[in-house]
Amino acid sequence: MRQDLSLAISLAIVLAILSLCAALSAKLVAAPGEQITSFSADIVVNPDATLTVTEDFVVHSEGSYFKYGFIRNLPIDDEARWDERYAGPWKADNGIRVKILEITENGASLSYQQGSGFGYPQLRIGPLNVPLKRGDHHYVIRYTVHGVLDLGSARDTLYWNAIGHYWTLPIGVARVTVHLPARVAAEEVAAEPHVGGRGVSNNRGAPEAIAEASDDGSTRVAYTATGLRPTQNLSVVVSWPSGVVKKPSFGIWNRDKLYLAAPVALCLYYLLAWLTVGRPPKPGTIVVRYEPPPGVSPAAARYLVTTGSDGRTLAAVVAALAARNCVRVEPHDGMYRLTRLASNPSEESKLAPEETYALNYLFEEGPITEISPSMTQENSARNSRYVANIQQDLTERFGGIYFTRHSGYVAIGVLATFVVAFSLAATAQGRDTGAVLFMTAWILFCALTLGAIIEVGLLPAWKAVLRGTAGWIKMLPGTAAAGVFVFFFGLLLVKLAQGVSPAFALMVTSLVLVNLIWAPFLKRMTPEGRATLDALEGFRQFLVSVERDRLHRLNASSTEPAAELEYLPYAIALEVREAWGDHLAGAFFATTIQR
Repeated sequence: MRQDLSLAISLAIVLAILSLCAALSAKLVAAPGEQITSFSADIVVNPDATLTVTEDFVVHSEGSYFKYGFIRNLPIDDEARWDERYAGPWKADNGIRVKILEITENGASLSYQQGSGFGYPQLRIGPLNVPLKRGDHHYVIRYTVHGVLDLGSARDTLYWNAIGHYWTLPIGVARVTVHLPARVAAEEVAAEPHVGGRGVSNNRGAPEAIAEASDDGSTRVAYTATGLRPTQNLSVVVSWPSGVVKKPSFGIWNRDKLYLAAPVALCLYYLLAWLTVGRPPKPGTIVVRYEPPPGVSPAAARYLVTTGSDGRTLAAVVAALAARNCVRVEPHDGMYRLTRLASNPSEESKLAPEETYALNYLFEEGPITEISPSMTQENSARNSRYVANIQQDLTERFGGIYFTRHSGYVAIGVLATFVVAFSLAATAQGRDTGAVLFMTAWILFCALTLGAIIEVGLLPAWKAVLRGTAGWIKMLPGTAAAGVFVFFFGLLLVKLAQGVSPAFALMVTSLVLVNLIWAPFLKRMTPEGRATLDALEGFRQFLVSVERDRLHRLNASSTEPAAELEYLPYAIALEVREAWGDHLAGAFFATTIQR
């Protein structure tokens, strides 16, 4: 027992020693003589409220402190901007963004990697994980900064910690210079330097910041401090009257407002496509007709009116088969039982092609089929397959005769959307751009797909609910599922806004919406389709004014349909209210609408 205890204690001691050694080896320790020999920050306040910062400094390395390569943490996070009097309460993301313009060492350009997320201010310059060579290294880092200035109603204020606090090295000479716009008078400028560690009172042993006079007539503020100890920094607060620096007109959108040009250009493309396609034929004079247009079956009538197929289309096909004595339809325990009757060649020869196909696939598993209004996945999938088969046949026969979709224009628009979005995502600069390409691709593909489903399926179904031809209860599962996806897209867009910019997230959203909104407007009715649609409207008026009462009286929802009423399928397809057809259409309501 004692031996086991001794062994455990020994292992614990060894692990503690190893952990301590690892911590000491990971800690950045400066060798004697390692220092920042000189550091100069030159800051230009631009009239558009941005800053142009040039850092010029010399590092003397002994190969110890920068053993993982040279790292510069830009002073833009709230750890460096610690003074809440000027920077406000601490935030994980204060909204400040930078764009690196140039990085050189001894006059030669250098490669670099910028961090993301909480590591966004970090620049890893030159080779990674390679100790900085012994000797002096002269670096120049030039970058623009957005979101630093506090633009008040009376005075504007710049708070800038030139060095930051991440380097634990002594600094020989530190200098900060702020250049203000020419319209700012020198006597209207107020400036206050701070030398020391973080904290208003943490300046014990800190050198004094010495102001430098301007000898070139420009409005500038400059301070120099010598002999800064490790973790000490030089910061400055400068204020001047408001009105010289222009407050960004687009607010948080200002930095990347050019992103918004992409959806505007796409919208212009669709407008030109719409003008090229031309206006659709105008409706003609509606004349009451006592029979449907020749060659137009009930399913084709529904296809022409809605440009697609849905549960009501399938109900019209079933009613047509019953009217031709090909099937018997019986209500049974809240369902409909379809029984295939003996073959009658003379009646079957009068069926439309989609009705003939339906007669085969409805009874592919036997002579009796039960149709249920259940919204189970199996039932909905089966009914949706029936509708898809009808849609495919109608599209092959009438797709280019009644109307044209001009899908080529839409395909070009969608392709341009992906190309532009990917190009901008690949060059995006922001706080966290590591996954921007993947997120952009995922959002575009899934949002366009879901949007198309909502556009051709969910919205028409809700329109049927509002017209009173369907119940809203069956809409809840599909609407809830779409809502969950939309909520998830919203979360991803928030991540894009935080990682890149709000303008980028708005651009992606707008590109999706422009495609979805414009695509239906490019669909055009042909002159033949317009004439047939006018004839169908005339026939519908006849059904509404003359036949509806008789249809409703002879076809209660709880009985078999009167087979001699050959216009019942058209009444269902054209949404003429009558009990049996409305009930049967309701049984198919939870199907996938095809467009």
